[in-house]
Amino acid sequence: MEEKEVLLSEIHHRVKNNLAIISALLELNLYHKDEETTIEEFVHSSQMRIKAIAEVHEMLYQSDQFTQISFNEYIERLVRKIQELVKNQEQEIRFITEVEDIDLNINQAIPVGLMIDELLMNSMKFGFNGRSKGQIKIGLDKQGDDVLITLEDNGDGSSIKTYQERSTSLGKTLLDVLISQIEGEFNFWQTDEGAIYRIRFTPVERSGSAGHVF
Repeated sequence: MEEKEVLLSEIHHRVKNNLAIISALLELNLYHKDEETTIEEFVHSSQMRIKAIAEVHEMLYQSDQFTQISFNEYIERLVRKIQELVKNQEQEIRFITEVEDIDLNINQAIPVGLMIDELLMNSMKFGFNGRSKGQIKIGLDKQGDDVLITLEDNGDGSSIKTYQERSTSLGKTLLDVLISQIEGEFNFWQTDEGAIYRIRFTPVERSGSAGHVF
């Protein structure tokens, strides 16, 4: 009985914390909305961010551990959901995943998932200007004690240029906050083949409710 009460308390705290995160994301999205942003774009970006969080919880409650998830599976599932959201758009974007088997604690899975979501949105929106097709590759692997996540698009580098120019945008603000939360490193550069974004951090074994993102 005591174990069940602890489990229910844990669920309550996780739901409460992440409802607060979703509320903060919506408020920030509205605050950063400019005149060029359509209602459809506002709803779409909000929907993708919420799905990134919801996917972590869906996997967590389906697992036996209740403290961590298979992050390689999370990436695969997130990409499938994004493909569903963009399947009716004019641009044809191909997603490639090259992911190793890596588990992450929920305290890191949510912020890292949101970062991947932001980078995907940035590449999809700005990386393939004037092109009918594009490709985005996501890599997940372990290097020593660190986890390395790489996102590459084969656009013309516009996604990086836009990211740098939009220094006060919600996406950049979120990435700065999230990379600080996981105490990681975030780098990006342009190549002849497109743009590369890289997230590096050390996984931690931390129990308890998911930490606040904001």
